[in-house]
Amino acid sequence: MKELFDNIWNFIKGNPLFVILILLICIGVPGLAGAILLTFLMIPLILILIGLITLIRYKRRIKEFENEFHNRTQKREQRTRDNSEGQVIYGRRTEPSELKDDAGEYVDYKEIKK
Repeated sequence: MKELFDNIWNFIKGNPLFVILILLICIGVPGLAGAILLTFLMIPLILILIGLITLIRYKRRIKEFENEFHNRTQKREQRTRDNSEGQVIYGRRTEPSELKDDAGEYVDYKEIKK
């Protein structure tokens, strides 16, 4: 107990202006002292809360990616199981391309000399 008071006394002797400022704030504007204390208590709590929310969102997103990957893998396995051996598998159906009416026509151009 004596060490605690010695440490407090040494802090007061080492930082007299800071201690006087804190005492004036506590005596003159007790609401301000409470607000300062509340701020220093709330900042770590808010940071912890933000960290927890971020962690929960990341875990949920990872689970969504895993489910999506699992579903794609199952669909791919189902397609390969349904096809008999030697059957050609088409990955994507392509639409026939449409040509414009003026495709292949000769176009005149002028050469520009500099």
